[in-house]
Amino acid sequence: MIISYRRIISNCSNIASPLHKLLTWDVKFEWKQEQEHVFQHLKVKTASQPILRYPDFAKEFVLNTNARTQTWEEFCPKGF
Repeated sequence: MIISYRRIISNCSNIASPLHKLLTWDVKFEWKQEQEHVFQHLKVKTASQPILRYPDFAKEFVLNTNARTQTWEEFCPKGF
C-alpha cells in the first residue's frame, strides 16, 4: 500500500528501508523495534495531511479512479 504514497511522502524510500530489507531472500524475517517504529511512522504519515483531506472545491483537482473491467469472480480462481 505504501507504494501508492511514495510520491507524496517525502523521503519515503529511505524511511521505509528497514521494511524493504525484510523482503530480501538473504535476510531472516525478524520484526524488531526498528521495523515497528518505521511502520507506525508511515501509518501516521498516510493518515495525516496532505494525504487525507477534503478537496477544496474552489480549486481545480483531478480524481483518479480504478476503471477495472474485471469482476472479482473473473479475477480470482474458483474456490478461492
